[in-house]
Amino acid sequence: MKYLWSADDINYLINNYNIKTKDELCADLNRTWSAIKNQLFKLKLKRNIGLINLRQSNLDILLNDTNETYYWLGFLAADGHFNIKSGRLKFWIDKKDELQLLKYADYIKCHNIQYYKNMCGINAQNKDVVKILASKFSISSTKTYNPMNISVISNDDLMFSFIIGFIDGDGHIRVLKRKNCNINIDLHMHGSWLDNLIIIENFIFRYFNYPKNRIYSRITKAGSSKLIFSNSSIIKDIYQKALELDLPILNRKWDNIKNNLFKQ
Repeated sequence: MKYLWSADDINYLINNYNIKTKDELCADLNRTWSAIKNQLFKLKLKRNIGLINLRQSNLDILLNDTNETYYWLGFLAADGHFNIKSGRLKFWIDKKDELQLLKYADYIKCHNIQYYKNMCGINAQNKDVVKILASKFSISSTKTYNPMNISVISNDDLMFSFIIGFIDGDGHIRVLKRKNCNINIDLHMHGSWLDNLIIIENFIFRYFNYPKNRIYSRITKAGSSKLIFSNSSIIKDIYQKALELDLPILNRKWDNIKNNLFKQ
């Protein structure tokens, strides 16, 4: 065990005390955590735990072309916030859906879950990943008013997975009379998202080979973009395909289909 701090050791500590975990610092410096804390005190340095937790994640997985990655990208398109400059990716949802947040936490290997009133969320950071995603999908920090470009998703299963995540983020699956259901994407979004909703509806009809003779997406009187799928056969196909692709769907919503359309 070393006792004297060399200039290299001190420089390493200064450059990494707010980035590395306790275990990493102890291993790299070959010192106890107590010794490291004493040196930080002498240097008048204080660790920013929040910043450290931000960086303890595997956001690189969001660059993979897998169905689950695109499911989460769809969810993030609806409920996430991309800070392009800082590389922070914020994902906050209603506390009643905490189990869904835990699935996301497991996927990106970041369990720094925070709570505020009736919300829970994860703030992760990776400048390179966020920059790549922003470039790939034309994502801006004001995505509500400046919609991302989903037309670049060329693989059908990846597009479908993205749509399911998008529905879980900002859609509603409503139970109607006679145990019918609809999938309602009325997102209180800016009207500029209409083109993306048209892409989604055109894709779904083509993906499941259903005839289509009109546009279902529209702008509401409130100025938001809205799309409703009400055809029971299409809704059943959407649900069954989501299960087939083993997507981590938000059961609270999709159980409305399972418990109604499949019990008639």
